[in-house]
Amino acid sequence: MADAAVTFIVVGKLEMHKGLPSAVKPMLDAGAIDQAAYDGWIGMANGMYEGNAQGQRDEAVRSGSLAGMTLMLAAQDQGLASGPMIGFDAAGVSAAFGLSATELPVMLIAVAKAGPGNWPQKPRRPLADVIRFA
Repeated sequence: MADAAVTFIVVGKLEMHKGLPSAVKPMLDAGAIDQAAYDGWIGMANGMYEGNAQGQRDEAVRSGSLAGMTLMLAAQDQGLASGPMIGFDAAGVSAAFGLSATELPVMLIAVAKAGPGNWPQKPRRPLADVIRFA
């Protein structure tokens, strides 16, 4: 991490349901969804997450993880190496970078050119060992 060109902090947001109306409004305005769909999405999100701290945290980690993987794939597409990191001092990262109480540092991702002698990607388990189609 110390030698990486950049280290990204992937942040998940708690209480994301509160920002959903403004995030979805452009779809409503463009006619991509109707008022009933808009109201339904907002209602479902509020029903799932309002007062549900564990659900909010789960969604923050899930969304942050997907964003992190997208970042890593984009880095790979640019010929860069990346590595996700957990086990860091989340409270320290939050304090050092001024994250709010509703911002959760999910992971750090170091991105750089692969160093000389960098080992190749580790062997992966066969697909049939990790996925079952029914």
